[in-house]
Amino acid sequence: MSIRSILAPLTSDTEWQIAALEAAIALASHRRACVDVLYMKAEPAAAFRGVTALTVTGGKTLAETYAAYEQQIRQQCAAMRQDFADLCKRFGVAVNPGTCPSATWQEADRDPAGELARRGRVSDLIVVGCAAPEGSRTLLELALRSTGRPVLLVPARSGAIPGRRIAIAWNGSIESARALAAALPLLETAQAVTILTARSDHTAPAVAEGARVLLARHDIAAKVRVFEKSLEPPVGRALLEHCREIEADLLVMGAYTHSRAHELLLGGVTSYMAAHADRAVFMMH
Repeated sequence: MSIRSILAPLTSDTEWQIAALEAAIALASHRRACVDVLYMKAEPAAAFRGVTALTVTGGKTLAETYAAYEQQIRQQCAAMRQDFADLCKRFGVAVNPGTCPSATWQEADRDPAGELARRGRVSDLIVVGCAAPEGSRTLLELALRSTGRPVLLVPARSGAIPGRRIAIAWNGSIESARALAAALPLLETAQAVTILTARSDHTAPAVAEGARVLLARHDIAAKVRVFEKSLEPPVGRALLEHCREIEADLLVMGAYTHSRAHELLLGGVTSYMAAHADRAVFMMH
């Protein structure tokens, strides 16, 4: 299977959104794919729900504040669309043609979460940004939990197209198996592949061998690196440290292997990556 359809959901935040947009368009150009940009516009009515004239400050009426907010949303959308046009031109990706690579722009202001779910389920890959405020983690979770498709998490300054040197976080879970299978198109063209396994009471080093054999049967030569799991540093940080040591520009991993309650109360590797990843992370739930 190849990556031919990429969805890039965007919100109004700037720096990390631009990085995700650039990565999606660059990947479409590199893979001769089609990228569909879904700009999830803020809905003024939702933002002002429950707001009364008594809560508006600064000498403005409620109507004036609402109008100013609408204007800000229009300006943010126009600026992002200009960035979209500039990036398409830079990477030689045509806008709205019938061939690949190509790009489309759509805006969703009503039920953007539902639109993301619907569009994501018929895409090969979803690209979102990281190293961002709390709202981005909500976008990441939505993309992972509501689509069943792989998600590429892109740091604010991603640099080159990821996939030259790939690390795989492998613990034998269903989620890591799904991520590995979905990442095969990227693994097949990588220059180097390393399987990272954290030894623990629940994960024996031998589990990495099964993943290595599977990749070998796909003509992908992979090395295995086993490290000790500990509370300090947490697994997420340890994975990133090993990625830096082997100069991996992409980490493949399963997402949300714990329950939602566990993630909320104790955190997890997925949440850690959303906040701290310094390189692209390919995830699947």
